[in-house]
Amino acid sequence: MSGHIQPDGISVERRGDVVEVAGTLTIATAPEAMLAALPCFESAAVSLRFDLAKLQRTDSAGLAVLLEWLRRARRSGKSVEYVGVPTRLRQLAEICELEEVLGLRKESVSSA
Repeated sequence: MSGHIQPDGISVERRGDVVEVAGTLTIATAPEAMLAALPCFESAAVSLRFDLAKLQRTDSAGLAVLLEWLRRARRSGKSVEYVGVPTRLRQLAEICELEEVLGLRKESVSSA
């Protein structure tokens, strides 16, 4: 999925080994985000970098999407890196004690 983002919509766009995720990643958009990212896991790329800097709003369903992307990548023999992680999403990961599982580092946090 790419192009214009509708209000409360999500955009998942692959540019080489970088997957840009923009818009709203919530319970309302999680299924769409999952489907939009599926081709990334079928690609020849060995590693995928998900750039989350353009996310405007997230909730716990967004965190679940990140976990599912990680699971799919591992099943496909790929590694995943999350960069530009919005503060709220990072806080959710910390509360759920998933920061380490998702490989979130301090330098990968955005102020959004």
